[in-house]
Amino acid sequence: GSYKIFVDGVVQMSGGEFETIETTQIGNCSPTSAPTVGSNSSACASDESMVRVELSTDNYGSETTWELKNGDDVLLQDGPFVDFFRRRYTKEMCVPKFVCLSMTIVDTYGDGICCSGGYGSYQIFVDGVRQKYGREFETSETTQIGDCSPTSAP
Repeated sequence: GSYKIFVDGVVQMSGGEFETIETTQIGNCSPTSAPTVGSNSSACASDESMVRVELSTDNYGSETTWELKNGDDVLLQDGPFVDFFRRRYTKEMCVPKFVCLSMTIVDTYGDGICCSGGYGSYQIFVDGVRQKYGREFETSETTQIGDCSPTSAP
């Protein structure tokens, strides 16, 4: 037999070969409290900004993962994704205004998400304004967004 786990119409996990039991975590399973998640910037508090990450996978989504960090704290992450099923994935959350965020996308094969294996891309938005559009990289690409200016020492 086999199985597929769908969340909002997207296959998150599939399988069928296991012994007695197979356990899979889907989504943010961290025991710590998560930042506010909303559907648009009006869902954020006045001292917060809505950050949205959109990813369109290439043909080899299982090679792709990404994470959004504030310092060493992982705020959002996603992937790996389904192969041969190019699809757009979107995650968004409220973060404090004037924070420095770092988004890293990884392709384990090393050919990025464009163009030999399909035409994937990713975008990062803050309060609806696109901060980054990317598609061609090798193994990984990291982008800083927000207030990332170095602080001066006293």
